[in-house]
Amino acid sequence: MKQQLNLTQICIAAVAFLDKEYFTRYSDNLACCISDLALYRGAENWQEEPTTWDPAAWYDWLKVAGTTLGADVSKNTLVSPLQGYHIMRAFVYDYACRLNYADMKKLSATLDDANIELFQSSRLWKDWLLCVDAALYNKTEASGGLVSPETLITQQQCLEMMQEFLKDYCVKIEDVTNSAWFKHMWDLSFKNNNADQMLNDWLANYREYLGKQEETDRVDLRQALSIMFLFIKKQEESTSLEELKALSNILQINKDESSLDYSIVYGWYRAAYAVIYK
Repeated sequence: MKQQLNLTQICIAAVAFLDKEYFTRYSDNLACCISDLALYRGAENWQEEPTTWDPAAWYDWLKVAGTTLGADVSKNTLVSPLQGYHIMRAFVYDYACRLNYADMKKLSATLDDANIELFQSSRLWKDWLLCVDAALYNKTEASGGLVSPETLITQQQCLEMMQEFLKDYCVKIEDVTNSAWFKHMWDLSFKNNNADQMLNDWLANYREYLGKQEETDRVDLRQALSIMFLFIKKQEESTSLEELKALSNILQINKDESSLDYSIVYGWYRAAYAVIYK
C-alpha cells in the first residue's frame, strides 16, 4: 500500500482498529482508551481543528507520533500505513504505562511487528489495512469519533439505539443472548408491533421520563440513556427475570451516568453513531 495518511486519518484508523480489538477482548481499560482517543464531532470544523473526547489525548497522540517518527509533527504530517501502525501501537503502550494498565500492556505486546514478514500476513495487519482504507476514503465503518452527548434524536432512534447497544453489549453475557425477552425486544418496531405490550411499556417510560404526553419530542443522548435505564429497571420489577437483574447490575442502573464504567458509556455512544449514521 503506497498511500499516505495524515495524523488525523491515522487517529481515525486507530480508533476503528482498537474498536475491533475491544470486541475480541471486552477490556474496560481499552474502552477507556478508545473513549479518550475518539475524535469529538460536536463542532462543525472538527476535521480542520480535531480534538478528542479527552482533549489531552490529542496532544498525547501528537507527542507519541513525534517520538515515534523522530520529528516535529502536526495534524497534517503524512505517514505510511506501517508508520501509522507504529504510532497506534506506541500510543497504546504509552497509555498503558501512564495509567498502569497491565491488560493494555499485554495488548501492546500482541501488536508487535518485530518479524515484519510474519506480521504482514497476520490478521492484525489485515485488520489495520481495512481500517486505514476506511479512514482514507471516509467509509462509514471507520467512525474515528463519537457523536456529541447533546445530539438530539427521535423517538424511533432512541428505541433503535437501545436495541443496538444491547445487541453489542449482551454478547458479553452468553446466558442472556438466547433469552425470549431479549429476542422480543430486539424485534420491536413502530412499523410492525403497534399493539405490542413491550413496545407500549417502552413508550410509557419514554413519556414518563419526559413528563409529557407528546411522542414527537426529541431527546439528547444522555436522556436516551436514562430512558433505557428506566425501561430495563421497570421491566425487571414487573417480570422478575434473572437475566434482567443481571443486566441491571451490569449497567449499574441505580447509579448516576457519571458512575458508569467507560465500556458502558463507550458502547452507548458507539450505538448512537451506528443508528444516526446508518
